[in-house]
Amino acid sequence: MLKRLKQIFALFFALVIVAMAGAFIYLFTLDGLESVINSRLTAMIDGRYNIEASVGKVSGDFWSGVVLEDVRIKYVDSISTNLLARIPRVTTAYTFSNLWRRKFLLEYLFIDSAEIMLVRDTARGWLLPQVPHGSSDGDSKDAPDIAVGMFALNDASLVIIDNSDTSRYDRINLIVSMQSVDGTIGLNINQLSFAADDSLLSLDASSGKLTYGGGLLLFKNFTMQSDDMRVTLNGNLSHADQLTAHVDFDINNLDLNRVAKFRGPRLKGVMDINGRLQLSNGEVSGSVSLGGRLGPASLENLHADFRYAGKVLVFDSLYGTTLGACGINGSGQINFNYK
Repeated sequence: MLKRLKQIFALFFALVIVAMAGAFIYLFTLDGLESVINSRLTAMIDGRYNIEASVGKVSGDFWSGVVLEDVRIKYVDSISTNLLARIPRVTTAYTFSNLWRRKFLLEYLFIDSAEIMLVRDTARGWLLPQVPHGSSDGDSKDAPDIAVGMFALNDASLVIIDNSDTSRYDRINLIVSMQSVDGTIGLNINQLSFAADDSLLSLDASSGKLTYGGGLLLFKNFTMQSDDMRVTLNGNLSHADQLTAHVDFDINNLDLNRVAKFRGPRLKGVMDINGRLQLSNGEVSGSVSLGGRLGPASLENLHADFRYAGKVLVFDSLYGTTLGACGINGSGQINFNYK
């Protein structure tokens, strides 16, 4: 009897070994793991989002990290299929026990050479994934905690096709740390830069902190630099009940000729501008101080407090010095309802 039990145990053990070996060969040498992951992606997406996602190759030890290659995301509707993103390589590191407890805490997430395409046509608008029905801000409270020690987007490209207009952004490099807890997302941007097909839109460097939750966006020391121009923003923007905003801004070396190429009168000069802007109940108000050169004129120190609503711009105060020793002190308004 004991001998028979030993034989049964030995047979059972051999079957387990064969099964494990077969599973290993299937998963890691016969593209079985990719098939499992792609099937799971299809099950998660089908019926909820109008996209398709696939992974070409999966590698790594899976206990502490994984590498995905040839990741593709497509927009799909009844009319057409468009490629949204192609990512040659995604690398991440994590602690498996955290994932098991639905705590998505990643040490790093690196995305290399991603190609992203956004398309809008006249009939269907932007061809982007739909938001599932029934989702709301309240649902975000049930979302798992997410944190990424370092998220890096390396040498990415973005193509935007807006009807007949096409713009392209290359050499996109982004390094951030991020955290999402109870539906509130925090980003610490260490580096952001890109080159645009229109050089005036290129960004040499950007950094700062962003926090979003419950319809409120907070930004602290958010800085952007392009050539000699540098912009720093602090404040908040809310759309929870109505659109409100409070922004402190500081702009150094603003090239008016560069701005004029986009919109506005043909002005020349370089200005330094700082102030505060508020938006509430449909009224824009604030204060601004500026100095520099406007064409041949020198503006040493000009300050204004203003309000704008109903196409009427009111200067509560306007004072400063210009043209060397010409003092300005007054108030007034401009009514844009009259042409």
